[in-house]
Order: sequence, then C-alpha cells, then structure tokens
Amino acid sequence: MKYNFIDGKGNFLSKSNFDDTNLFSEGYAAVQVGDKWGYINTKGEYICAPIFDYAYDFKDGLAVIKINDKYGYINT
Repeated sequence: MKYNFIDGKGNFLSKSNFDDTNLFSEGYAAVQVGDKWGYINTKGEYICAPIFDYAYDFKDGLAVIKINDKYGYINT
C-alpha cells in the first residue's frame, strides 16, 4: 500500500507516493520511502531527504530521528 496527502481542494501534495507517513506536526510530516524516513512540508516538498531509519513528529521545534542504533534531534 502507498500513501500520499491531499489538500483541501482534493489535489495530491506530492508527486511521490510514500510507503508510510506520520501526520503533519508543526507544518512537517515524516514520510517513509523504502526503508528510510525524511520530512516534507505542507507543499509536499522534501525539507529533509529520506536518510533516517526512523523519524518522529516535531514537537516544540524538535524531532527525534534514528540512524543505526543511535538517536538524535533535528530542528525545524
């Protein structure tokens, strides 16, 4: 199954279909392509390419990311 986001007019936000997604949080959504995660903005543009093993939602301007067995933070 593939996923995408639709705007209020029924248009797809992105030309890509994603293997999994999280909901938008603080204007960004974590999306999975293959086995990697990245982030898109509300225009469907990548703000961070899918390079993470997992990407969590933003909260207070920060999001937890996982690479290999290590966790870190990225900011908006």
